[in-house]
Amino acid sequence: SDWVKMGRRRYDELKAADKLRDLENVNPAYGVDPAEAGEDSTAMCKLTINVVQSIIYSTEPDSMKVADWIVRNMIGHRGAPIAIDANGVGAGIHYRLKQMELKSLGIKSQSKTELRDRTGNMKFLNLRAYMWWMIRDALDPNGTIKLALPPDIRLERELITPRWELTESGLVQVEKRESIHARLGRSPDAASALQLALFVSHVRRPGLRMV
Repeated sequence: SDWVKMGRRRYDELKAADKLRDLENVNPAYGVDPAEAGEDSTAMCKLTINVVQSIIYSTEPDSMKVADWIVRNMIGHRGAPIAIDANGVGAGIHYRLKQMELKSLGIKSQSKTELRDRTGNMKFLNLRAYMWWMIRDALDPNGTIKLALPPDIRLERELITPRWELTESGLVQVEKRESIHARLGRSPDAASALQLALFVSHVRRPGLRMV
């Protein structure tokens, strides 16, 4: 979409002005979307304020080794907040990171939520729908965050793929992950990791709890 392209341009403008390095360590936050057994990759996103600094992937199937991989990639930022999809295997990774004294927030995406969009008008069926809309708000050129997106075709495709509709009660509902997977050919791991980083950075920064 045009907003995704504008996010790319914002990143390119920061790079051209040599400002990316200045922002590399400013209020970092991380999001991790763990791979379920035998499916896709674990994706980890680093976000500093409004800049997506990196999205990296691991195909490691062992959840404890995934936790170690996460810690290795947070060198210098172990005090930063990190949000993890705590459905399925992610719960074990979340609790392992808590044992290692990281500021981990476990996200149950099917949880009900009272959160609304930036206008205060849109309500959501669950936290998952809110977090997809949250990215939309963050890319909005008239919004306050104005995400800057790195050159990542995988991420860009994932951001423009999901469809949404209103339920009979007027709640925003995003199509199921399985439907996105069927049309995309894989799970939207990168976009999910970005959602989680954005959530823990701009919505639910520590004190931390399972939501």
